[in-house]
Amino acid sequence: MVELSNTGAYLVNGSELVFDTPENAARISGECAIGKEEAKKNTIAYGILESHNTSGNMDELKIKFDKLTSHDITFVGIIQTARASGLEKFPIPYVLTNCHNSLCAVGGTINEDDHLFGLSAAKKYGGVYVPPHQAVIHQYAREMLAECGKMILGSDSHTRYGAIGTMAMGEGGPELVKQLLSRTYDIKMPGVIAIYLTGAPQPGVGPQDIALAIIGEVFANGYVKNKVMEFVGPGVSNLSMDYRIASPDHDFIYGLPELNRRATCTAKHVANPGCFATCIQLGLLPLAKHLMLNDDIMVNAITGSTGAGVKPGATSHFSWRNNNMSVYKAFDHQHVPEIKQSLKQLQNSFDSEIDFIPYRGDFPRGIFATLVVKTKVALEEIVRMYEEYYAKDSFVHIVDKNIDLKQVVNTNKCLISLEKHGDKLLVVSAIDNLLKGASGQAVQNMNLMFGLDQRAGLRLKAAAF
Repeated sequence: MVELSNTGAYLVNGSELVFDTPENAARISGECAIGKEEAKKNTIAYGILESHNTSGNMDELKIKFDKLTSHDITFVGIIQTARASGLEKFPIPYVLTNCHNSLCAVGGTINEDDHLFGLSAAKKYGGVYVPPHQAVIHQYAREMLAECGKMILGSDSHTRYGAIGTMAMGEGGPELVKQLLSRTYDIKMPGVIAIYLTGAPQPGVGPQDIALAIIGEVFANGYVKNKVMEFVGPGVSNLSMDYRIASPDHDFIYGLPELNRRATCTAKHVANPGCFATCIQLGLLPLAKHLMLNDDIMVNAITGSTGAGVKPGATSHFSWRNNNMSVYKAFDHQHVPEIKQSLKQLQNSFDSEIDFIPYRGDFPRGIFATLVVKTKVALEEIVRMYEEYYAKDSFVHIVDKNIDLKQVVNTNKCLISLEKHGDKLLVVSAIDNLLKGASGQAVQNMNLMFGLDQRAGLRLKAAAF
């Protein structure tokens, strides 16, 4: 259900929406303690616009974009106009997709002359040429151009839908010509519309569906005309990510080889699991296989600074991270849904809670997780279950001594140790978040898809051995 508000609002503590009404005046003056103009500066949109504005006046913006993109119906006229106006090279990355004519997306026909022109222009001026049938413009923008804090301008209406903290705008060709000539995009400071999400979407409903539902409510009435939409609220973390959640709307296989090896071998598309999700699932899959997950599971896991990605942030700088640690997204981490999905795949009756506390650690690479599960099964029998489950898996090893991160960092391995304390089973699982938790697992999946030895390119030596 979509509700439209006709009054402004404050976002308190990043999660609660307080409407600017007379009834809330006392609370706003007490909790918010800042005026409307100052509060606007705390939006993501304001920060992005400020960093790209060259005018020095945040009421009258002169924007320089980071990246441009056009499809084959528009880029010919744009480049010819810019060339006639003195263009010598593309000053910023300019992506030329060949999708609309090729796919007859808007009733057009295949026009090879346009494609050859685009290829020639990309070579001459330094652009990026996307061949026909490879990608459509908005897909390429989301998958290849989107970057937190950046701005994209495209000559296609679809470009305006940003992703992962990217502000994207769709405009007519003349505005792209101006950017190619190192001019600015001149607009007044736009208003910011908060899209406050609560709850969780139904299975099969993803971020694109949410965006389309919102558009259906606000497009005709002009509610968001010339404004920036910024997604906030507790529901944001519940949106599905990277096709990891199964849905009839896509054919992606969840790419955890230790769970879906056979399906991965014949898959057309594979969704690489999350790093925390990989480490935690590998510690639990044998128990799910034997229907032993019938109580809540306590998980504590600590990750290195590389888990936050390459873009520096307040909690990833060395000066903050060194000799420090902290909790984040307690009980609300975005990887929990994919973990539950995998456990339920093996144990259909699984409906327990996963009480997951993630930590930021004082080291660059690796994830070290401890999992506590209640069971009366003897340790010897549990060890046998784990060894049997992973007997054919090249990268998961069950060890009978304490493990540490240096034994897995720089490898695609996962080490697991097991201890029994009364009716509590302690499972310790460790991986390198950049390899088994990311690129290494992607290579492993690729090897399976192409019929190669899954160890190809992954015979790596640990930091300690």
